[in-house]
Amino acid sequence: MTKPAQIIRDQNGNPAFAVLPIEEYERLIEAADEAEAIRTCDAYRADRPETFPADLADRLLNGENPVKVFREYRGMTQKQLGEAASVNQSYVSQIEAGGRVGTIEVLKRLADALGVDLDDLA
Repeated sequence: MTKPAQIIRDQNGNPAFAVLPIEEYERLIEAADEAEAIRTCDAYRADRPETFPADLADRLLNGENPVKVFREYRGMTQKQLGEAASVNQSYVSQIEAGGRVGTIEVLKRLADALGVDLDDLA
């Protein structure tokens, strides 16, 4: 068990400094370094476009409906996608089956819900 920090107060009684046991200081430095590494990794990922596995690309190239392919890749049901895009589940089903094309507005909402570009659904 580590000792608690010693708090040094200013002339008004407000906490001004904390004196830590060296083990606690080293633990905090290590945690800060790990947090910075995570932030750096997240920033790196944010600058890179998402990549998709080859089987997803194959399905698209073989003519499968892109809404269905991306929905399944994201692990969503038609109902979940419909709710996320404010579209009725039956409309999603009709788009996936090719019975309806979907308006640009609906396709944009579906693309946003799937985290892809509108062009990816064309």
